[in-house]
Amino acid sequence: MPKGNITTQCSEGLPRIDDMGQFIGYSSCDAWSDHFSRPMPFVDLLAYLHWSGKRLALAAQEPGDVPKLEAMRDWITENWFPDMNLSDIPCHQLEESYLDSLRHHSSKAGHSSLNCSGDHKNPGILPGFKNLTHPSILTSSQLDDYFDSPNYGSNGEFFAAVVFYSIPGSGTLGQPGEWSYSIRLNISTRTALYTGVPNTHPLDLGLNTHDAEVYSRHGFVTLQLLVDRYIIGRRLHADNATSLLQANDVKTSESEDPAIIERLSEPLRYAPESMEMVPMPIAGVVIDGFYELVSLVFPLAFIVAFLYTQKKVLNELITEKETKVRESLRMMGVSSSAIISSWYVTYAVIF
Repeated sequence: MPKGNITTQCSEGLPRIDDMGQFIGYSSCDAWSDHFSRPMPFVDLLAYLHWSGKRLALAAQEPGDVPKLEAMRDWITENWFPDMNLSDIPCHQLEESYLDSLRHHSSKAGHSSLNCSGDHKNPGILPGFKNLTHPSILTSSQLDDYFDSPNYGSNGEFFAAVVFYSIPGSGTLGQPGEWSYSIRLNISTRTALYTGVPNTHPLDLGLNTHDAEVYSRHGFVTLQLLVDRYIIGRRLHADNATSLLQANDVKTSESEDPAIIERLSEPLRYAPESMEMVPMPIAGVVIDGFYELVSLVFPLAFIVAFLYTQKKVLNELITEKETKVRESLRMMGVSSSAIISSWYVTYAVIF
């Protein structure tokens, strides 16, 4: 952050506050490092589907593309995400209801609705991609009808739906042609993005990264990367599985089977291997430390400054009532407007 109102100098250690008014650490002189992020790994998304019981829906605009999506799902399951016996299945809460948002300050509220522990290991078999999707590949019209039907949720509620509008050729890995798809997330669970133009608040200084975090850490970019890797279909010759996992924020146990490490790194060998995001630059903001400190006591000082004025005016009003000065002036022919004006003039001069 700038120091001494000079933007070419930086002072570390100033408190940083998030959108909820909570302390999140101290500033550094490397502004990008404070907001650098990577998309959530797809294995974490699969783990969330496993623990929550929700499912991913695949749908096609044209009925003729349904077999292509079935083949695509089978290929991803067989080559990228089969059933895996993990020593620690990730446990991350991705969705948040509006009721849960009222308990935002609870550090463990995020795991309360999942059948896993965020503090201990969760060994077991993580089901493959096909087992965590809806059993049927639907058309887009069937998907909309299913949402409105009383049978919705019979095979698990949907975390998201990927709807394909155009699949070229046979739809195999790396098939050239025009691909077109959309990703739908549940807006009621705070995973969908607000796509309208936000209001501008000139006095709201600093960088707001809430929407960017929703976009990158709650499943949207994760699903987009999976589909794009299949569409591009280009396998790169990266041979270091550990570095690939680190570049994609994939956390593994130290005792994890090397075969599982290789399996987790396999989809990451397809372009793009990794993605890193930082917010768009904004104009510099000069923050004066003096005002940061004064802001803590200014409300109290502002109230105290008016206490004397209030007390003085009340005393004079009570005295006027006791001595009946107002009635005496009215008897001498002084108008009410003149009496009221005298009050404004008197206290305007005093205060």
